[in-house]
Amino acid sequence: MGLLKFLKETIKEALEEPPKEKQQISLEQILAEDPGDKYGLKKMIVNDKKADKEIEDLNNAYGEYKEDKDIDKCIAVYERCIHSGVLWNKKNFAITLVKLYMDNHQNNKAWGLLNQMIVDKSIIPDPMAELTTIRYWQYKILKQEGKNVDALRMLVLSRLTPVPGFDTKKFIQEYKSLLKETSITEEEFTSFLNMLTYKAKRTTLTEDTVIKQFDITFKNKN
Repeated sequence: MGLLKFLKETIKEALEEPPKEKQQISLEQILAEDPGDKYGLKKMIVNDKKADKEIEDLNNAYGEYKEDKDIDKCIAVYERCIHSGVLWNKKNFAITLVKLYMDNHQNNKAWGLLNQMIVDKSIIPDPMAELTTIRYWQYKILKQEGKNVDALRMLVLSRLTPVPGFDTKKFIQEYKSLLKETSITEEEFTSFLNMLTYKAKRTTLTEDTVIKQFDITFKNKN
């Protein structure tokens, strides 16, 4: 057989041969081959199942609260799930618990939870990425308590880290509303913001730097 004819027939056979099905490896097979859970797959599966159950419990608890108005019962479920140690992104549910605490006149618990969210990765996997949200809710607590200068400082901190969709108009409305309750004038505050903007273009502003500058600028204000 000539080489050219051989190649043609080989190619023809390859094209006519049905493709072989890829062997599917089941999850059970994978787990059986790793009895010691060396790669943490079993642990991950167990964690995910617990997370799904917690999400279901949280949604049910809030739905029941909307019906029966039993806030203490709802808070108890939220506390159990938020502090369970099961790993999943609980940010939205944790913020809901903050709101529930505030509605139930438990601002100390709300504040404590927000502080815990900064360091506890079982609540938020990347706490620093959510610092803007955390500081904003601390601002709302301070405002609710009538601590207006402290609230103004926290409002500035909540806007320290740039976030997508930053609502400048809302920020201006919020600080103007607070200024009416303090001895700080709008001119003084906007001058302070302009100074921070100027510094931010030349160096990275930290929370400590902003707090120190705020306290120096408005040390005699209330």
